[in-house]
Amino acid sequence: MIEITGVQAEPGGSVTLSFEDERFTVDPVKTGWDWRGIFLAGFGIFMLLALVSLFGFGYVIGKAHLAKLETANAVFFFSCFGLSLLSGALAWLSEQIVDFFGSSKPAKYTLAVERIAGIQYEQTDPQGGLRATVRKADGDVVRLTVAGAEGPELYQAFDRMFRPAAPRYGEAPQYGVR
Repeated sequence: MIEITGVQAEPGGSVTLSFEDERFTVDPVKTGWDWRGIFLAGFGIFMLLALVSLFGFGYVIGKAHLAKLETANAVFFFSCFGLSLLSGALAWLSEQIVDFFGSSKPAKYTLAVERIAGIQYEQTDPQGGLRATVRKADGDVVRLTVAGAEGPELYQAFDRMFRPAAPRYGEAPQYGVR
């Protein structure tokens, strides 16, 4: 298995290519922050701190025998607890809706030799950078660009993928059988 990182795909952005037997896999590299996850984690920590402080405050109020403040504290405590449950349910629901309608993020996919109509190579820099334009059998085009020393490695990986393995010594060649 050959793995090449730092590949720029058009469309798709930064990807990792994995070549195995007679197919290759395009795996998008996750970039940036997951702001929704950070927000929900921060909100959860805030609610946890609020619940703990309200619990402690309720203990102090109970020792001081302040009945009106005890009721207000209990209402506020259960309100915070309900809000934390509601935010968790909304986060789960938003994930389900995004999964149902499909995500705008590029997805990991595998392409077999049979699904490739052709490849065109173009050197992009004097250090060996390479752009491979892959035309799929359905007419879609993907441009894979690597810089520097990764260029020859990309070319060799595609070359190995398209060439059938040479028969081992002593084996009869299998013509026309794949």
